[in-house]
Amino acid sequence: MALISPEQRSAVVHLAENLDRLITVDITARAVVEPLYRAARLAQGEPLSWLAAAGLYERVQPNDVVILATGMPVGPLQTGEQDGPVGIATLARALVLGLKANPLILTDPTNVAIMTAAVRSAGLFVYPLEESLEHPTAACVMAFPVAVSEAQAASEQLLSRLQPKALITSERAGANEHGEYHAALGRSLTAWCAKVDILFERAKAAGVLTIGVGDGGNELGCGLIREAVLAAVPNGRQCRCPWGGPVGSWFIPAGLAIAAMSNWGPQAIEA
Repeated sequence: MALISPEQRSAVVHLAENLDRLITVDITARAVVEPLYRAARLAQGEPLSWLAAAGLYERVQPNDVVILATGMPVGPLQTGEQDGPVGIATLARALVLGLKANPLILTDPTNVAIMTAAVRSAGLFVYPLEESLEHPTAACVMAFPVAVSEAQAASEQLLSRLQPKALITSERAGANEHGEYHAALGRSLTAWCAKVDILFERAKAAGVLTIGVGDGGNELGCGLIREAVLAAVPNGRQCRCPWGGPVGSWFIPAGLAIAAMSNWGPQAIEA
Protein backbone atom coordinates (compact mmCIF):
# COMPACT_ATOMS: atom_id res chain seq x y z
CA MET A 1 0.00 0.00 0.00
CA ALA A 2 1.08 3.62 -0.52
CA LEU A 3 2.72 5.28 2.44
CA ILE A 4 0.63 7.90 4.20
CA SER A 5 1.72 11.53 4.39
CA PRO A 6 3.36 12.99 7.54
CA GLU A 7 0.15 14.92 8.26
CA GLN A 8 -1.97 11.79 7.97
CA ARG A 9 0.47 9.85 10.10
CA SER A 10 0.30 12.43 12.88
CA ALA A 11 -3.50 12.30 12.92
CA VAL A 12 -3.62 8.51 12.90
CA VAL A 13 -1.03 8.18 15.66
CA HIS A 14 -3.05 10.62 17.76
CA LEU A 15 -6.17 8.52 17.14
CA ALA A 16 -4.26 5.36 18.05
CA GLU A 17 -3.11 6.93 21.32
CA ASN A 18 -6.74 7.42 22.29
CA LEU A 19 -7.68 3.94 21.12
CA ASP A 20 -4.91 2.46 23.27
CA ARG A 21 -6.30 4.36 26.25
CA LEU A 22 -9.82 3.09 25.59
CA ILE A 23 -8.89 -0.57 25.26
CA THR A 24 -6.75 -0.56 28.40
CA VAL A 25 -9.43 0.69 30.80
CA ASP A 26 -9.23 -1.98 33.51
CA ILE A 27 -12.90 -2.94 33.38
CA THR A 28 -12.12 -6.47 34.57
CA ALA A 29 -10.29 -5.15 37.66
CA ARG A 30 -7.57 -7.79 37.35
CA ALA A 31 -4.90 -5.12 37.84
CA VAL A 32 -2.61 -6.56 35.17
CA VAL A 33 -3.43 -4.57 32.03
CA GLU A 34 -1.64 -1.39 33.16
CA PRO A 35 1.78 -2.97 33.87
CA LEU A 36 1.56 -5.20 30.80
CA TYR A 37 0.61 -2.29 28.54
CA ARG A 38 3.34 -0.11 30.04
CA ALA A 39 5.94 -2.79 29.33
CA ALA A 40 4.70 -3.31 25.76
CA ARG A 41 4.69 0.41 25.10
CA LEU A 42 8.20 0.80 26.52
CA ALA A 43 9.42 -2.02 24.29
CA GLN A 44 7.79 -0.66 21.12
CA GLY A 45 7.63 3.09 21.58
CA GLU A 46 4.52 4.19 19.72
CA PRO A 47 0.81 3.41 20.28
CA LEU A 48 0.36 -0.34 20.01
CA SER A 49 -2.75 -0.28 17.83
CA TRP A 50 -0.97 2.04 15.40
CA LEU A 51 2.11 -0.17 15.10
CA ALA A 52 0.05 -3.27 14.37
CA ALA A 53 -2.18 -1.49 11.86
CA ALA A 54 0.78 0.17 10.13
CA GLY A 55 2.56 -3.16 9.77
CA LEU A 56 -0.48 -4.66 8.08
CA TYR A 57 -1.09 -1.61 5.92
CA GLU A 58 2.48 -1.58 4.64
CA ARG A 59 2.80 -5.31 3.94
CA VAL A 60 -0.58 -6.61 2.82
CA GLN A 61 -1.57 -6.22 -0.84
CA PRO A 62 -4.87 -7.23 -2.48
CA ASN A 63 -5.33 -11.02 -2.56
CA ASP A 64 -2.54 -11.62 -0.06
CA VAL A 65 -3.23 -14.18 2.66
CA VAL A 66 -3.28 -13.12 6.30
CA ILE A 67 -3.42 -15.89 8.87
CA LEU A 68 -5.27 -15.16 12.10
CA ALA A 69 -5.32 -17.42 15.15
CA THR A 70 -7.52 -17.40 18.23
CA GLY A 71 -9.37 -19.64 20.64
CA MET A 72 -8.69 -20.14 24.33
CA PRO A 73 -9.67 -23.77 24.99
CA VAL A 74 -11.15 -24.61 28.37
CA GLY A 75 -11.31 -28.39 28.13
CA PRO A 76 -11.03 -31.38 25.81
CA LEU A 77 -14.65 -31.22 24.63
CA GLN A 78 -16.03 -27.81 25.62
CA THR A 79 -16.25 -24.75 23.40
CA GLY A 80 -13.66 -22.17 24.43
CA GLU A 81 -13.91 -18.53 25.43
CA GLN A 82 -15.88 -15.93 23.49
CA ASP A 83 -13.05 -13.48 24.05
CA GLY A 84 -10.87 -13.89 20.98
CA PRO A 85 -13.22 -15.11 18.24
CA VAL A 86 -15.25 -11.89 18.12
CA GLY A 87 -12.25 -9.60 17.71
CA ILE A 88 -10.58 -11.87 15.17
CA ALA A 89 -13.80 -12.14 13.15
CA THR A 90 -14.22 -8.39 12.87
CA LEU A 91 -10.52 -7.94 12.11
CA ALA A 92 -10.91 -10.48 9.29
CA ARG A 93 -13.75 -8.38 7.93
CA ALA A 94 -11.60 -5.22 8.12
CA LEU A 95 -8.77 -6.96 6.27
CA VAL A 96 -11.19 -8.00 3.53
CA LEU A 97 -12.88 -4.62 3.15
CA GLY A 98 -9.88 -2.39 3.84
CA LEU A 99 -6.99 -4.28 2.27
CA LYS A 100 -8.79 -6.84 0.06
CA ALA A 101 -6.88 -9.61 1.81
CA ASN A 102 -7.75 -13.29 2.12
CA PRO A 103 -8.11 -14.28 5.81
CA LEU A 104 -7.45 -17.79 7.03
CA ILE A 105 -8.49 -18.26 10.67
CA LEU A 106 -6.93 -21.05 12.70
CA THR A 107 -8.31 -22.32 15.99
CA ASP A 108 -8.60 -25.40 18.18
CA PRO A 109 -10.79 -28.28 16.95
CA THR A 110 -13.27 -27.54 19.76
CA ASN A 111 -13.60 -23.89 18.67
CA VAL A 112 -14.34 -24.20 14.96
CA ALA A 113 -18.11 -23.83 15.44
CA ILE A 114 -17.94 -20.68 17.59
CA MET A 115 -15.33 -19.15 15.27
CA THR A 116 -17.45 -19.88 12.22
CA ALA A 117 -20.48 -18.28 13.86
CA ALA A 118 -18.46 -15.19 14.77
CA VAL A 119 -17.14 -14.77 11.22
CA ARG A 120 -20.61 -15.08 9.74
CA SER A 121 -21.96 -12.61 12.28
CA ALA A 122 -19.23 -10.18 11.24
CA GLY A 123 -20.57 -10.28 7.68
CA LEU A 124 -18.26 -12.67 5.86
CA PHE A 125 -19.00 -15.97 4.18
CA VAL A 126 -17.16 -19.00 5.54
CA TYR A 127 -15.85 -21.30 2.81
CA PRO A 128 -13.28 -24.08 2.50
CA LEU A 129 -9.78 -22.75 1.90
CA GLU A 130 -9.52 -22.96 -1.88
CA GLU A 131 -12.97 -21.49 -2.40
CA SER A 132 -12.39 -18.71 0.12
CA LEU A 133 -9.26 -17.60 -1.77
CA GLU A 134 -11.43 -16.97 -4.83
CA HIS A 135 -14.27 -15.16 -3.06
CA PRO A 136 -13.93 -11.42 -2.29
CA THR A 137 -15.94 -11.44 0.95
CA ALA A 138 -15.09 -14.79 2.49
CA ALA A 139 -12.79 -16.30 5.08
CA CYS A 140 -11.75 -19.84 5.87
CA VAL A 141 -11.96 -21.23 9.40
CA MET A 142 -9.69 -24.22 9.96
CA ALA A 143 -8.88 -26.46 12.92
CA PHE A 144 -5.14 -26.52 13.61
CA PRO A 145 -3.58 -29.72 14.98
CA VAL A 146 -3.12 -30.39 18.68
CA ALA A 147 -0.36 -32.98 18.17
CA VAL A 148 3.10 -31.43 17.74
CA SER A 149 4.14 -33.57 14.77
CA GLU A 150 0.92 -32.79 12.92
CA ALA A 151 1.28 -29.09 13.73
CA GLN A 152 4.79 -29.11 12.30
CA ALA A 153 3.57 -30.65 9.05
CA ALA A 154 0.61 -28.27 8.81
CA SER A 155 2.88 -25.28 9.41
CA GLU A 156 5.16 -26.24 6.54
CA GLN A 157 2.22 -26.83 4.22
CA LEU A 158 0.45 -23.57 5.00
CA LEU A 159 3.54 -21.40 4.71
CA SER A 160 4.61 -23.04 1.46
CA ARG A 161 1.16 -23.07 -0.12
CA LEU A 162 -0.16 -19.68 0.98
CA GLN A 163 2.95 -17.52 1.56
CA PRO A 164 1.08 -15.29 4.03
CA LYS A 165 2.15 -11.70 4.47
CA ALA A 166 1.20 -11.52 8.15
CA LEU A 167 0.16 -13.69 11.09
CA ILE A 168 -1.99 -12.28 13.89
CA THR A 169 -3.02 -13.96 17.11
CA SER A 170 -5.46 -12.81 19.78
CA GLU A 171 -6.41 -14.56 23.04
CA ARG A 172 -4.43 -17.62 22.05
CA ALA A 173 -2.51 -19.50 24.74
CA GLY A 174 1.22 -19.53 24.09
CA ALA A 175 3.70 -22.18 25.16
CA ASN A 176 6.26 -21.41 27.84
CA GLU A 177 9.89 -22.46 27.49
CA HIS A 178 8.95 -26.03 28.44
CA GLY A 179 6.31 -26.31 25.71
CA GLU A 180 3.44 -26.09 28.20
CA TYR A 181 0.27 -24.02 27.67
CA HIS A 182 -1.66 -22.38 30.49
CA ALA A 183 -4.76 -20.40 31.32
CA ALA A 184 -4.08 -17.02 32.91
CA LEU A 185 -4.25 -18.40 36.45
CA GLY A 186 -1.92 -21.29 35.75
CA ARG A 187 -4.16 -24.24 34.81
CA SER A 188 -2.72 -26.50 32.10
CA LEU A 189 -4.23 -26.35 28.60
CA THR A 190 -1.50 -28.33 26.86
CA ALA A 191 -3.44 -31.52 26.18
CA TRP A 192 -6.15 -29.85 24.07
CA CYS A 193 -4.48 -26.65 22.83
CA ALA A 194 -3.66 -26.42 19.10
CA LYS A 195 0.08 -25.88 18.68
CA VAL A 196 -0.15 -22.69 16.62
CA ASP A 197 3.14 -21.45 18.11
CA ILE A 198 4.99 -23.70 15.68
CA LEU A 199 3.48 -21.89 12.71
CA PHE A 200 4.27 -18.47 14.18
CA GLU A 201 7.86 -19.41 14.94
CA ARG A 202 8.46 -20.67 11.41
CA ALA A 203 6.74 -17.66 9.87
CA LYS A 204 8.87 -15.26 11.92
CA ALA A 205 12.02 -17.12 10.87
CA ALA A 206 10.94 -16.65 7.25
CA GLY A 207 10.54 -12.89 7.72
CA VAL A 208 6.73 -12.82 7.89
CA LEU A 209 5.14 -10.15 10.09
CA THR A 210 3.86 -11.61 13.39
CA ILE A 211 1.51 -9.72 15.74
CA GLY A 212 0.15 -10.81 19.10
CA VAL A 213 -2.78 -9.51 21.13
CA GLY A 214 -3.29 -10.40 24.77
CA ASP A 215 -4.86 -9.35 28.04
CA GLY A 216 -3.40 -11.61 30.71
CA GLY A 217 0.20 -12.42 29.84
CA ASN A 218 -0.33 -16.09 28.98
CA GLU A 219 -1.16 -15.35 25.36
CA LEU A 220 1.00 -16.15 22.36
CA GLY A 221 3.23 -13.15 21.78
CA CYS A 222 3.58 -11.99 25.37
CA GLY A 223 7.16 -13.23 25.34
CA LEU A 224 7.92 -9.68 24.21
CA ILE A 225 7.12 -8.51 27.77
CA ARG A 226 8.16 -11.63 29.63
CA GLU A 227 9.62 -9.91 32.69
CA ALA A 228 6.46 -7.85 33.18
CA VAL A 229 4.34 -11.01 32.98
CA LEU A 230 6.50 -12.73 35.58
CA ALA A 231 6.26 -9.74 37.89
CA ALA A 232 2.63 -8.65 37.47
CA VAL A 233 0.52 -11.71 36.68
CA PRO A 234 -0.74 -13.99 39.49
CA ASN A 235 0.95 -17.38 39.01
CA GLY A 236 3.12 -15.64 36.44
CA ARG A 237 6.28 -17.28 37.74
CA GLN A 238 4.74 -20.54 38.84
CA CYS A 239 1.83 -22.34 37.23
CA ARG A 240 -0.58 -24.61 39.08
CA CYS A 241 0.50 -27.74 37.19
CA PRO A 242 2.44 -30.59 38.80
CA TRP A 243 5.54 -29.89 36.67
CA GLY A 244 5.71 -26.17 37.47
CA GLY A 245 6.99 -23.32 35.33
CA PRO A 246 5.79 -19.84 34.30
CA VAL A 247 2.48 -19.17 32.58
CA GLY A 248 3.95 -16.63 30.20
CA SER A 249 4.45 -17.31 26.50
CA TRP A 250 7.98 -17.79 25.20
CA PHE A 251 7.40 -16.55 21.63
CA ILE A 252 8.47 -12.99 20.79
CA PRO A 253 6.51 -11.47 17.87
CA ALA A 254 7.36 -8.41 15.81
CA GLY A 255 4.50 -6.55 17.50
CA LEU A 256 2.29 -6.92 20.55
CA ALA A 257 -0.93 -5.13 21.52
CA ILE A 258 -2.31 -5.29 25.06
CA ALA A 259 -5.96 -4.72 25.99
CA ALA A 260 -8.11 -5.19 29.07
CA MET A 261 -10.03 -7.79 27.05
CA SER A 262 -8.40 -9.34 24.02
CA ASN A 263 -11.40 -8.72 21.74
CA TRP A 264 -10.74 -5.02 22.07
CA GLY A 265 -7.19 -5.25 20.65
CA PRO A 266 -8.13 -6.29 17.11
CA GLN A 267 -10.98 -3.76 17.15
CA ALA A 268 -8.52 -0.95 17.89
CA ILE A 269 -6.29 -2.18 15.08
CA GLU A 270 -9.33 -2.14 12.75
CA ALA A 271 -10.15 1.42 13.73
